[in-house]
Amino acid sequence: NFESAPPDPTAIPDAVTRIEVPTNVVDLPEENLLVYPTVTKGKMMIHTAKPLQIQVLGINGQYVDQINLMQTGQIDISGKPPGVYLLRLLPINKVIKVVKY
Repeated sequence: NFESAPPDPTAIPDAVTRIEVPTNVVDLPEENLLVYPTVTKGKMMIHTAKPLQIQVLGINGQYVDQINLMQTGQIDISGKPPGVYLLRLLPINKVIKVVKY
């Protein structure tokens, strides 16, 4: 009678990479800034009281796009391929990770 141990649910095969999934909302009260959703098909809301320059970067830091917001508004990355993107918010120098699916 052959018995085997159950598989270890924390074991990850070599071909699989673990990706940290961001929360759905980024709230930076010290900057009066709210960004949501960070897991999206493409459209995100950014609530801000200050003008922002938003640089959209690929996960490796390559430049993808730039968006300028004067105040609260929507940004749209739906035309970009699925993947992980970084939003660099200037002049406050914050970076937010988003996942487009």
